[in-house]
Amino acid sequence: MTLKVQDIRRELKRLMRILESDSIFIEPGDDAMQPSVRLKPGGGLLSSPTGLETTGAQGDRRKDTATSRTSVEIIAVDPKLADIALEADRGYDLDGMLPFTAASGVPDAKFGLSIPSGAVMDIGFWWMKAGGLFGSGRLTTSGAASTRIEVDNVDVTVVWITGTVLLDETAGELDLLWSQATSSVNALTLGRGAYLTARLMGIAGPGGA
Repeated sequence: MTLKVQDIRRELKRLMRILESDSIFIEPGDDAMQPSVRLKPGGGLLSSPTGLETTGAQGDRRKDTATSRTSVEIIAVDPKLADIALEADRGYDLDGMLPFTAASGVPDAKFGLSIPSGAVMDIGFWWMKAGGLFGSGRLTTSGAASTRIEVDNVDVTVVWITGTVLLDETAGELDLLWSQATSSVNALTLGRGAYLTARLMGIAGPGGA
C-alpha cells in the first residue's frame, strides 16, 4: 500500500489526539522497539497496531428491550441504537438488522441514519416479510427517511443494513432513527435483538482516497 503525504499527516493528527486523551496505556511487546498500544475501555478503538492502518470494532449497539411508537411519522433517534462515537478522518463499514412488527398493517415503517457534519454515507438496505414479499433501497443523506417498509401484524419484517460512512475533520456520533411510515394509533415496534455496528475501515476519510 502506498500512503500519500496527506494520509500520513491525517493519521499523525489522529494519533496525537489519542495520546492527548489519556485513553491509552502502553505495554511491552515481543519486539522492544514496537510496544503494544491498546486503548483503555471507553477510549474508542479495541486495539491499535504498530502500522498506520487500523481496523476493528469501533461501536456496537444492540436492543435488549423492544420500543413501540404510535401516531408519529417523523423519524426519531432510537433510545438504544445511538451515540456510536466516530473519529475524524476515518472510514467505517456499517452493518445492522432491524426486526419490525406492527399491531396492524396500517403504519408500516421507515428509518434513517444521522452522521456527523461533513461526513458522507452510502447505505444500502433490504427487507423481507412473511410470504416472501421484499424490497430494497439506498440512503445517502444524513437524517433522511428511507422508502416505505411494509410491516403487518402477521409476522416480523426484517431489515438488513450495510454500507459505509466517511468522515472529514469533524468527529461525531452515529444514530439510527425510525418511525411509522403513516401515522397511526396502531403501534409499530422495533424488537429486541436489533443492532447497529460501525467498524473502522482504515485511515482515509472523504479526501483521503
